[in-house]
Amino acid sequence: MFLSYENAALSLLRDERHRQLMFDSYLEFDPAEAALRYKESEEFAEIRRILAQKKPAGVVLDIGAGNGILSFALAEQGYQVLALEPGNGAVTGRQAIMAIQNATGTKFEILDGWGEAIPLNDGSVDVVAARQVLHHAKDLKKMCAEVYRVLKPGGAKLKGHGACRFFSESPSRARGRPRQPGRRREDWKNRRAFHDTAENLNLHW
Repeated sequence: MFLSYENAALSLLRDERHRQLMFDSYLEFDPAEAALRYKESEEFAEIRRILAQKKPAGVVLDIGAGNGILSFALAEQGYQVLALEPGNGAVTGRQAIMAIQNATGTKFEILDGWGEAIPLNDGSVDVVAARQVLHHAKDLKKMCAEVYRVLKPGGAKLKGHGACRFFSESPSRARGRPRQPGRRREDWKNRRAFHDTAENLNLHW
């Protein structure tokens, strides 16, 4: 039997054996509580520190925003956030995001759509965030191409897991870029540094 992402999350939340896992993943029946916890997490503290150095202001697109915890945390920091989420779930989708907004009063724009077809103009955002979403892509190459399309030159890419490598330059320049000795080792060190409750994040400029 096929379970949607929302139904799978609900099933795990109702199972005492997995309740701690879901709590650590910031997936709760009360998304506002999860959002407030995430805002104070080590993971977001590192994101905040680096973004403050590189992109102290601007427009952030959160691809696959899920329950909206990252979008909320970024909006609280003064970023103009666009939360792109195709699902409408109360735990993992747009209903959860709206619940966070209603409970906290922090507002940001919610977009209905997929990372493979981002409903934004070329060069319209300063930062693209893809937290825990790349492994959900139906067409990863197309999603990456869309990220390059909507990102301003020199913009920042924030991604979770190692499914796709993002660079600040155009895709054509990235393909011709010489291999950097020790790059994979440095990426691993970065992932370890940003580690918090099984989240692996990499920031590239």
